[in-house]
Amino acid sequence: MADTETIPGEHSDDFISRLSHELLCSILERLPLDEAARTGVLSQRWKDLWKYTAFIDVKPLGDDSSRLHRLISGLSQFVRLHQSERIDLFSVKFTYNPDMHSQVDSWVLFAINKHVRELHLDFDVGDDNVAGDTDDGTRYELHPFVFTSGSLVHLGLKFCTLKFPSSVRLSSLKVVTLHRIELADDALEMITSNSPLLQQLSLLECNRTRDLFIHVAPNRGSCTVMIEENSYDVNPSSRMDIRAPDVEDLFFLGSLPRFKYRITDKSACLHVNIILHGKFVEFLGEEEHDQDQDGNQLGVVVNELGIQRHEEAFRELLANLQDAVVVLRAYEWCIRLLSLSQMQDSEPLSMNCTYIELSTCLQKWDLPGIIFILKSCRKLEKLVILTANIDETMEASQLTMMLMQHDYEESSYITSQIQCFEGHFESLRTVEFKNTAGDYQSWEHGCFDLHGFFSGSQGVYLLNLLNKSSKLEYVVFATNNQKQAFRLKNKESDCWVPYEP
Repeated sequence: MADTETIPGEHSDDFISRLSHELLCSILERLPLDEAARTGVLSQRWKDLWKYTAFIDVKPLGDDSSRLHRLISGLSQFVRLHQSERIDLFSVKFTYNPDMHSQVDSWVLFAINKHVRELHLDFDVGDDNVAGDTDDGTRYELHPFVFTSGSLVHLGLKFCTLKFPSSVRLSSLKVVTLHRIELADDALEMITSNSPLLQQLSLLECNRTRDLFIHVAPNRGSCTVMIEENSYDVNPSSRMDIRAPDVEDLFFLGSLPRFKYRITDKSACLHVNIILHGKFVEFLGEEEHDQDQDGNQLGVVVNELGIQRHEEAFRELLANLQDAVVVLRAYEWCIRLLSLSQMQDSEPLSMNCTYIELSTCLQKWDLPGIIFILKSCRKLEKLVILTANIDETMEASQLTMMLMQHDYEESSYITSQIQCFEGHFESLRTVEFKNTAGDYQSWEHGCFDLHGFFSGSQGVYLLNLLNKSSKLEYVVFATNNQKQAFRLKNKESDCWVPYEP
């Protein structure tokens, strides 16, 4: 809110002038900067009020270059005329070009000198630069003065270059969000070692062309690290190296486009959330097709090497987390990667995973992956299976084609696996199946049809495995319309009866 103590005013009799300073400032803070400046004509008391606003949020609408020019010019004028001693928010959002460098520098210095609490610089609004341009010369080089701010609490940067001064001190910084930033190997360690109050570090699609080093310096408090990457334009030969001694919560979001993930020096209380709902890309490169002798395309060539590398990267990531408490929310392609692990007789992992949520079609090639996950998680307490119709991408269908080389007969395969689960689960008490896409969405009391709910036998096979948990109390079956808990009448029967706690 604006610093109302020092705002000069003239008490006229118009209705607007009789409104409180707080309400007037609240209105101004919700207006674009150029419109806020024009409010001076509405009231004598409002004539100069915009010069004291503490919230500066500039973002052009659409691709109108002339409007962008006016906004930039207007912002530079505002910076010269601003009267308040502090600002709470300074945010600009537009596609940067190098001709703007001196102007942007002046804005950033203005914000820091005004003891800004939140600084957001987004210089690739329409993703105009992301497709093929990662040259630092097209980015704004952040003024090093930012890294000595004692007031900055939240720093958000997109498509900038970081250049650190000889001494970095961010005594109030709690939240850092970096989006499409090319980071030097020691950049994050430099920031985190000089931010004693840091609580959250978010990295979105950083270092798309080379290795990403996420080294979080030891701190007095706990810190959450969120990493989101999607497949496009990430160098598939690059790796990610994480060192997180005081990180309590680590999030992986999107997909896993790199070939290697390494996590060392983990916190003893590390909680890891793997939420992989991005698209699957397995280092395919250019799509290849078989051809007949006349040059006609016959079908896509399966890139077995690329798929295998992705499977190894995912399994290695999970293996790195054996001592952490893991929440796994995996999409269809993740499960099928682990189906490959299972069918190739890879050793199960040993994970302290207490909660798993899997999105799956519950088809033939999902079962081995689910079995691999369950074998790796003896401490599992709750399992949630989301069954839905999931459209495969071309890349994911190649994964399925590779799995077909390990064809199996489901009933006999499940029978052979059941003995592996005798006494396997230490704490599994609750299983929930959510069917949001099938035709079977409701049932009469006492008339639940297990095969109708699953629309196939795979879910029933999986349920037979899970029943080997001696501590399993009940299974929840949920649809868009209905939700009900059931238990087995007894361990020897296959009769499900409503669960009454």
